[in-house]
Amino acid sequence: RRQNQQTEIHKKIVKTSANTKYALRAYFAVVGNYIKNSIMKKLFIISIVLLPTISFGQYQYYFLKETFFGRQPSASAEAMGRSYASVDGDLTTACFNPAGSATIDGFEINGSYSSPYYLAKSAKYNYISAGYKIKNYLILGLTSNNFTFGEKVYATDINGNTIGDPIYTPHNSNYCLTLSSQPIKNLFLGLNTNYFIWQPLDKKATALYFDFGAIKKFQFLQKEASAHSINIGASIANFNYGKITLDLNGNKLVNDLPVI
Repeated sequence: RRQNQQTEIHKKIVKTSANTKYALRAYFAVVGNYIKNSIMKKLFIISIVLLPTISFGQYQYYFLKETFFGRQPSASAEAMGRSYASVDGDLTTACFNPAGSATIDGFEINGSYSSPYYLAKSAKYNYISAGYKIKNYLILGLTSNNFTFGEKVYATDINGNTIGDPIYTPHNSNYCLTLSSQPIKNLFLGLNTNYFIWQPLDKKATALYFDFGAIKKFQFLQKEASAHSINIGASIANFNYGKITLDLNGNKLVNDLPVI
């Protein structure tokens, strides 16, 4: 009888020990997830608050204004201005905040065309982009922005008569590769790699610069028929402080690309 009692006590101890072990595992799992989410939330809030503070603007007045501050890829983007950096689900937002493309679904293609540009009646702007969602966690996008004043430049003789075909047409082009993702629910991150071509004369200059952005979506009053949300976004264009250099017969003309 005593042996049976000892066996029962032993079983209870083992059972209690196992329950305690599982309880501790569950406890540490909950605490670990809480700490992880808390750290992510704090890091995001800190980055949103500090990113505009620690970044210093860079702009040479009126340099490439038509490209960086003129025409925009869509009517809604042009109407909203830089506030478009907080919009997600639209591939055109990559021009303002690369994180905005993180929520496109499947394959998306956009394009636009506009002319003239204020008093430059021959000026033209065209935009085209394509994006694709890869395995539910990565968005790959390609974008092309082109602007030209449309006026062809000819060579002339001493009397002002044109000689032959046009030498060149002044234009600017920007080709962008966008990578964006949603690492945790409702937190979107994105990176742009830009290859910029500037041809003001018969020679070209190129530059490479990068953009980074983040968007946090807060959802509330989620129902079957309606859903509400508030987005907070921040981005920085040309965070590497890229410059572009035009070689004029041995003379280097260096210009700062805008940091926005």
